[in-house]
Amino acid sequence: MLEKISKDFVIDHRTRHVEGLPPFSHSHQFNEIYFLQSGKCHVYIENEKYTLEDGSVLFIPAFKEHTFVYYDTVDVKRTVLYISTEQLNWYFDDNFKEEIDNLFINRYIKLSRKSFSNLSSLFEKIQFEKYNIDNLSAPLTKAYFFEMIIYIIRCHRYNDEIIKKTDLSNITTGEILHYIDDNYGNDLTLPGLAKKFGLSESGLSKKIKAFTNMTFKEYLTKTRIEAAKSLLISSEKSITEIAVLCGYNSSNFFGDVFKKNMGMSPSSYKKMLTIIGNLTLLFSESNCPYLPYRCHENIFCKYRQFIKTFSCCMA
Repeated sequence: MLEKISKDFVIDHRTRHVEGLPPFSHSHQFNEIYFLQSGKCHVYIENEKYTLEDGSVLFIPAFKEHTFVYYDTVDVKRTVLYISTEQLNWYFDDNFKEEIDNLFINRYIKLSRKSFSNLSSLFEKIQFEKYNIDNLSAPLTKAYFFEMIIYIIRCHRYNDEIIKKTDLSNITTGEILHYIDDNYGNDLTLPGLAKKFGLSESGLSKKIKAFTNMTFKEYLTKTRIEAAKSLLISSEKSITEIAVLCGYNSSNFFGDVFKKNMGMSPSSYKKMLTIIGNLTLLFSESNCPYLPYRCHENIFCKYRQFIKTFSCCMA
């Protein structure tokens, strides 16, 4: 069966330097399957716009004019399969004709990380065998090509079910930490977070620990305290308001956690920063030639013990 496949397909893998690259419009006699591995771009086909990002796959029919517009300075890494209509027709039987048509009608799918990794592996195998290593290279190339087309059909068929499920099982630590960073003001718990990302509590804890060298609770507390410090510096909100914004329902508990991490109460910290700000302003206005680099941090270290000594008076 595989010997009936024509040799009319080419795989082109490259990294494109897109900075300053003008829009590129063209058409050709091959059907194009475009895999974007990293970067971003817009593609226009018949006045329809497609926004591609990491893990995007675009199906461009033969002889259709299409335009690539690169709107970022980040280089684009992509792999493109060019395949003749003759070869695609080999798949147009009762099992695959409709689904092959749908790929080029719907044109776009977004793959999960695992699915994209699987396709990238197939591309690498095909590219390797295209060098005709031995007399098994031709049949292996055809077999891998057949597997790739069928796998793409499966990804398209179950795009809303299998792909989303796969995404949950392959969630990255970065996504978990970004979620915590964006939602520290909410009631975040280890069981709730584990459920959201489809992980066990121990699995989630291990991911965070491996990446940050902190437990979930330690990382959440650090994030909340950093946010509180920023609000104490930049806002006129009360300690109670800041506590609520940082995920603490009790201002007393927030004060205890803050003091444990910073060595002083939130109000003492705010007053200390006011003194530091005034000192920095004084140095600046005097144009002191001995003002050290990064004066804010240096002054903080120099006067911290002094302020702590009198914190009981300022609290």
